[in-house]
Amino acid sequence: MKHVFFWEYDEPGEDGRGLLKKTTAQGVIVNTQTKEVVTFPTMITNYAQTVTHDEKHVLFGSNALGKIEMREIATGKRVKQVRTRKGLYHFLLSNSGDKLYAFNKNAIEVFRFPELKHIESIPLSQLIPGMTKMLVIGHPLTLNKGRLFIFHAMKKTNSGYWHKDRDNGFQMYGVAP
Repeated sequence: MKHVFFWEYDEPGEDGRGLLKKTTAQGVIVNTQTKEVVTFPTMITNYAQTVTHDEKHVLFGSNALGKIEMREIATGKRVKQVRTRKGLYHFLLSNSGDKLYAFNKNAIEVFRFPELKHIESIPLSQLIPGMTKMLVIGHPLTLNKGRLFIFHAMKKTNSGYWHKDRDNGFQMYGVAP
């Protein structure tokens, strides 16, 4: 592993900014070979993050803001920032590297990568009939060269409590190559 990534976590305050009073949350990239450290400001609620297959860029996704940000690993410089749905919690890059799957509480947003152009929205109700929201308890996994993915889901009951879907168990879904 050539790089290690760290980022401070911050929640939104009443004014929409982070709760950290003296500064904005910071991201840190450490080159483990040269010991070089790069810092940069990060968005609040960075639930989603991934590194590109060529290890040249890192992506962060803000749950509260509904934004995706791509930064150069070597410099920390922001290359792109795009809007997506709020509730973002995880990214998966296709094995070919030409699609980014952005998981949120209501859907899976598909982006052409590296352009970050939104090309499709897959509602959860299309994947799991009757389900419109999801509480995430784990990270999605890819199989079959990125054409299948598995994710954990919990459903909200009428009483307001979340529970495992014991009738259906784990769900596996295919996506177009």
